[in-house]
Amino acid sequence: MARHQIVTEKELNTIDKFVVGVLNAYKEGKISEMDAKLDIGHVLVAIDQGNADGYTNWVETWLEQHK
Repeated sequence: MARHQIVTEKELNTIDKFVVGVLNAYKEGKISEMDAKLDIGHVLVAIDQGNADGYTNWVETWLEQHK
């Protein structure tokens, strides 16, 4: 049984930008591999749990801090 989509297209685009940012920060040595895994994992778990505030706030905060 499929679940309905809880992440909007706009949120997906922002999450994509976040994932690319995390990967680039790791590649450039700005964050550790563990931090990259934890950051991406946090968002995945929040999405899986249907916690929109959990993933939107995390992604927006991360992107703001890593401009």
